[in-house]
Amino acid sequence: MKGVLIMSSISDRVIARNGDIFSIKRNESVVADTKGFFTDKNYPNGIQLLSTSDIKVNDVLIHNLTGESYMIERIQPLTRANELLGYIAYYKVNTASNDTQTFQYNIGTIQGSAVVGNQQNVTLNIGSSIEEIKSLISAKPIEDQEELNKLIQRFENVIEDNQPISKGFFSKFSDVLKKHSDIAIALGENIIDWLTNR
Repeated sequence: MKGVLIMSSISDRVIARNGDIFSIKRNESVVADTKGFFTDKNYPNGIQLLSTSDIKVNDVLIHNLTGESYMIERIQPLTRANELLGYIAYYKVNTASNDTQTFQYNIGTIQGSAVVGNQQNVTLNIGSSIEEIKSLISAKPIEDQEELNKLIQRFENVIEDNQPISKGFFSKFSDVLKKHSDIAIALGENIIDWLTNR
């Protein structure tokens, strides 16, 4: 149960820190801002939002970065062991928006709650294995794969030798992790799992 509570708070923290800003429009007025991520084809036409999001069916989510609007048709709570991890808000593209373009990628099998998306958005798969992270890396641009693979190798060495992770341990990889935040999130989940179960 303690591990579930940790995962729940990490999900919101990661979205709050790395998510895109969306304005929630209800009855022609913006009622709040929240953060979230576009999902992939496993959750078609979805946006995962914070667990604290005040979202309702028929609200319009406005993606602040692009100005695109998304009419919400259905809301799915994401839960684990009676803990709310967030929501997936399913949308149809608002016809008032022009030239809407959604990029979708298949990154393999996802089990349980997840955030997935394109390289501008983050993929969060609670409980990603090292092999799943390596699979994510193989889909990245060739110029980044070498550095990301070095990062994973370094983490695998830490796990195998049961070494402590000190402050700044991953600083050498900060630029590539900022560029590929889905890898950072998946690795972070792995680190938390390793720290809480060793």
